[in-house]
Amino acid sequence: MPVQGDTPQKVSVGGGFIGTPHLPPGKLRKLSLKLALGSITEVDASALVVGHFKGVPPQNAELAIDQAIGFIIKDLDNRRMIRGDLGELFFIPTHRTKLYASTVVLIGLGEFSNFTQSSLQLVGMNLIKGLIDIKAYDFGMVLVGSGDGNLSPEEAFQSMMYGLYEGLQRHDPSGKIREMILVEMNREKYKKIREVIQNFLRGDPLARKLDISFSTYELPEIKAESLKERTRVLPLNLIVQRVDTTLVFSALGESAALRKEQVISEKVLRGIVQKIEESYGKERAEEIQKTQGKLLFNQVVPEDIQKALFANKNRALLLALDAYAATIPWELMYIEHPDCDYTGFLGLIFPMGRQLMLDTSVTRWLARRKLGRKLDILLIGDPTGDLPGAVAEVEELSKILKSLGEIRVTTRTGPGENDVIEILGEIGSGKYDIVHYAGHAYFNDRNPLESGWIFKDGAKLRARDIVTLSNLPALIFSNACEAGIIERGIQPYKDKYGFAEALLRAGLINYIGTFWEIVDGPGAFFAGKFYENLLMERFIGESLIKARRDILRKYGYKELIWGSYMLYGNPTFRFKMR
Repeated sequence: MPVQGDTPQKVSVGGGFIGTPHLPPGKLRKLSLKLALGSITEVDASALVVGHFKGVPPQNAELAIDQAIGFIIKDLDNRRMIRGDLGELFFIPTHRTKLYASTVVLIGLGEFSNFTQSSLQLVGMNLIKGLIDIKAYDFGMVLVGSGDGNLSPEEAFQSMMYGLYEGLQRHDPSGKIREMILVEMNREKYKKIREVIQNFLRGDPLARKLDISFSTYELPEIKAESLKERTRVLPLNLIVQRVDTTLVFSALGESAALRKEQVISEKVLRGIVQKIEESYGKERAEEIQKTQGKLLFNQVVPEDIQKALFANKNRALLLALDAYAATIPWELMYIEHPDCDYTGFLGLIFPMGRQLMLDTSVTRWLARRKLGRKLDILLIGDPTGDLPGAVAEVEELSKILKSLGEIRVTTRTGPGENDVIEILGEIGSGKYDIVHYAGHAYFNDRNPLESGWIFKDGAKLRARDIVTLSNLPALIFSNACEAGIIERGIQPYKDKYGFAEALLRAGLINYIGTFWEIVDGPGAFFAGKFYENLLMERFIGESLIKARRDILRKYGYKELIWGSYMLYGNPTFRFKMR
């Protein structure tokens, strides 16, 4: 479980080091410091320590450890059980795994955009408290915060050492912690860290207060297929937050970490989105969408972040967005640049998923459903009785799904088959992998948890009601329109962010909705292709991108529905493990 450590202390930066440590009386504190070349998974120590940025799935050293313990961290992260607040500790026992260590310690690094040398000093201090509590007196870790585009190795090592020393003074006065192993896989970075440590030992004031024995060694090589599997599931993480008239970007990938800013004009962005909306049904739809999508990309995304996207074609893209950034149609941005060897819309190139930067409930989907072969889907259509198009969509979708062979379909159409209490019970029954809804919805700006679906006689199934359920489906797919809007065509984007926020706050793990309310369109075809791809054991993000391509081939750009669907969830989520 997470454990909160000490609160941040005021520090000053200057003269080449951070703060002034409390010096121990008497003889020097002994510490064995080893630098190992290789994978952290091969380290023989009581505990392995990795950092976890808030809202960022496991990557690099954390992902390597996660793979060795059966992707426990990824599962806990999907369930939002790991917060990642700065200095927070999370302990995972490792018995019956491939690791030598008995415990993995995740230490929260907070938000990437706010991570500094002072943050790392607090991390080091809290880490010692946690290690003493679990009686792990030797530990292995990577040099936290020293990735490309983040702190320099000198800054990271120095800050960590001062934080560790402060922790030793406060929490280990008897000298129980005896050994620290730093690990680096890249040989050139390993050489640089070795040089940093040697310089620290020769000239830093803290080195004169510690009796450090320093040595280096190489760890056994790990199998190439393990590295390949690690890379395959590693997404490019893009964190976007609005500060006044500026969007602040943080990009975290396999080897790079970037922080960039872009000044935006709301008026210009609204105008671009309006032109994309107005392309619906027009002969020049493709030209308009590509032109405006390219303009949107250049207006919103800083040049260095663009280059990170250019270099990561087909890798999963996970967007962590605040409330404003979530209203931007990222999927419809169009890449066309001399420095990029491909062109296309982000939603047709990257398996994409969105996460909301807010405090949400721990997810409550039933994990054992992943062990079955069949997908179980509940289709809900027109519970108010005034949307014949929704009934047609559900009936057509039911035919498509039943023809696929490995899907069990339960269909409820019309007011007579859709009692709100019964449907609430079905959603929380644990019987379904997916709930697909076609009907009226309403959105409450002031209180998102009051948002929900409308049933017969004005009854409402609110997101707040879902909070009480314990066995939610892994996905809610909502082809919903706001009450009173039933005519064919595209309606302006309203507060679909609010409805997604409400369901995620209620504990849902994955949600698919649309930017625009497109009623009586080819929604059944799109959903059928999406579910068909899920049966092929594809990740949810891959299934969504292939469904976008299929509907574009069939209906063309004039039906803007191809670019309307968006996923709130992890694009590397897989429904069935066979």
